[in-house]
Amino acid sequence: MSQTASLASLTLPAINAVIYGGLLTFLYRKYGKNILASRSNKVRGTIESAAQELHAAQERYEHQADLLNNFDAERKRIEAILEEEGKRIAERILEDAQVDAERIAAETKRQISREYALTERSLKQEAARMATALLRSRLKTEFSAEDDKQLRARVIESLAAELEIGAKA
Repeated sequence: MSQTASLASLTLPAINAVIYGGLLTFLYRKYGKNILASRSNKVRGTIESAAQELHAAQERYEHQADLLNNFDAERKRIEAILEEEGKRIAERILEDAQVDAERIAAETKRQISREYALTERSLKQEAARMATALLRSRLKTEFSAEDDKQLRARVIESLAAELEIGAKA
């Protein structure tokens, strides 16, 4: 009897275990599988997103590393470009300055020529005015009426002679 009693006492817990196992299997298949599948999909999506971000970060890192490695070469290239451009600008400035200097020199020469001509004309006019004034004052003091008549007669004779020569020719 002791074996029967022990067997009977094991039967109920075994049946309970089978029912409990069946119930757990049913609940897992009905609810747990979907919950675990959705959770698995979320984790998979998160892992894929992290992998993409890691890949993008690695590409940015490699790009920055390349830029850093090429920094000296790029700096030298830019310095060479700027130096060349500076030389061109300096040459252009010198050419412009030369053109401006030539233009200023030509304009200055023209102004000097104009001023010289104006001054020369003014001096000639003043010299003629002063010579005329001096001649008049001298004539008034040194020339008599008789001298004036003789001078007029000579001028008229010389004009008449010139007119006769011009008429014959």
